[in-house]
Amino acid sequence: MATGAIKIWILSLLHRERGLLGTLSPTGRQALTAIAVGYLLIAIVMVLNGTVGARLHVGFPVLNRSSFGFWFSYFSVISRVILAMFWFGILTFSGSESVYQMLKAVWPSTARIPNHLPASSPVTTRDMMCYFLYWLIQFPLILVPPQKIRHFFTFKSIIVPCAWFAMLVWAMVRVPSSKSLAPNKGPLTQTTLSGSTLAWAWLNALNSSLGLYSTLSINIPDFTRYAKNERACVNIKIT
Repeated sequence: MATGAIKIWILSLLHRERGLLGTLSPTGRQALTAIAVGYLLIAIVMVLNGTVGARLHVGFPVLNRSSFGFWFSYFSVISRVILAMFWFGILTFSGSESVYQMLKAVWPSTARIPNHLPASSPVTTRDMMCYFLYWLIQFPLILVPPQKIRHFFTFKSIIVPCAWFAMLVWAMVRVPSSKSLAPNKGPLTQTTLSGSTLAWAWLNALNSSLGLYSTLSINIPDFTRYAKNERACVNIKIT
């Protein structure tokens, strides 16, 4: 269980949404500090909640009743389900953007697909097409139990870090550190904040890093219940 869980955490930490956290603070150093503090705080919560699942080998719906009772526990479970639906949609949209970039790289005419949706709509025909394509790709994997696709996670845990490192090298070679990767942008300017403005900006980055794992920290027993012992839960989080 420990090796498989570590692979999942590697993939989770290298997810595209995690990479966007660096844009939430004025400087990279402040962003890294907020992310590190946020991950440390949420790791403590995960270890505490996860240890219960590893000790009793029961999932979140069962442990939830010890806090909310039999009937009110349905409210928290349903709330978690609804939130998971929204988060699944957000991640699918994120994946659809990657599909668009890949299609545009192979067929540049993808960027010129006419839009048949109203101009007031926040999405275009191209966006809907890429969203549907990505949904078709991931739908078959949803039907497969997680324990039966562990080799797929092994493959991803190898290829994803390599892809991230390749993109880092590409970005550093493409433009110097004083320039922007965005088109039609000049030299980057250092944002200077101080006082309460800086504090609120840092807290915003901290809150975002906490928010990425706040829901998972609640239902983490769904994962740790497969652990052989409680120490495995702690070792996974430390790793």
